[in-house]
Amino acid sequence: MSLGNVVRGISLVGLRISELAVLLLLLITAYSVIGRYFFNSPSIHAVEVSKYLMVVMVWAAAAWTYRINRHVGFETVKYIKNEALKKVFQLIARAAVFFFSVIILYSGIVATLTAFDKNYRTASLLDFPLWVILACIPVGVMLLGLESLFKNDDAPEHQADESLGSKE
Repeated sequence: MSLGNVVRGISLVGLRISELAVLLLLLITAYSVIGRYFFNSPSIHAVEVSKYLMVVMVWAAAAWTYRINRHVGFETVKYIKNEALKKVFQLIARAAVFFFSVIILYSGIVATLTAFDKNYRTASLLDFPLWVILACIPVGVMLLGLESLFKNDDAPEHQADESLGSKE
């Protein structure tokens, strides 16, 4: 098994975690709406937990989103007709994504370690450790950076489905 396949598998796990976060977000929102409007008993934690789930949702799926050429990278590269020029721009785009990932990885690790060391907690009734939420950023961006290194732009799963959103 190659390192590229390992990165692909981890990216897929991140996608599944993101899907679970979306499901939990749906359930928490439904719970909050039902509690507020049917039982006149609003949840005091629903909004805060929803914010945390959104962070998990975005960063867990970032690598897979990049893998399938959706909104991470440079969108216009996939429309270049000249194959040699397209390869050059894909390489530049991958380098830019990797560079971005390294910068955010460093900043995310520093922020997470600081929050852990100083025991930062959320400023709410939930009083949740902030480092747990901040850790989603370096983990997600590390996967994004690895995906930019091992992405095979010619693989079928990397080809954007141009029929999405088209009206026929």
